[in-house]
Amino acid sequence: MKSENELLSSPQGKFTGRHMLAIMVAFFGMIIAVNFTMAWFASNSWTGLVVPNSYVASQHFNDELAAAREQNERGWKSAVAYRENLLSVKLVDQNGEPVLLDEMNAVAGRPATEINDHALVFEYAGNGLWNAQANLEPGLWKLDISGNKADEAYRLDARMYVSHAGEGRLQ
Repeated sequence: MKSENELLSSPQGKFTGRHMLAIMVAFFGMIIAVNFTMAWFASNSWTGLVVPNSYVASQHFNDELAAAREQNERGWKSAVAYRENLLSVKLVDQNGEPVLLDEMNAVAGRPATEINDHALVFEYAGNGLWNAQANLEPGLWKLDISGNKADEAYRLDARMYVSHAGEGRLQ
């Protein structure tokens, strides 16, 4: 039977500097690989830009809330539909009468990126109905629709899911 000193000094049970080096390289290599992977996903997905200057945007936040309250008080109601590459918005007042805006525009884009954003210009089709040509691929889209009538502004921020059949429904 071997003594304790003989067992510790045998080549089979000896922990060397090479073993420690291999453990350290594997440990820190895994941490570095995960960090690079996360950094790559972060830089190749959403840009993170919501507004060019957050301080300036914060100064107008209360104005936007007041405009939303005014729009709610007017009682305007809208319905949005998407079929056969045509985005339609019907806008009526609290009595069901059409609201005649001077113009209506929209920006359609994906919720997590600005790459696919494109502007839509609506044409008035009568009876409170506005139409815009839009070629929206299947998936989730965000719609920022706006218009104005003299001093009254209209705004609708919505998310719409477009199916493979080319029809959209609001989320």
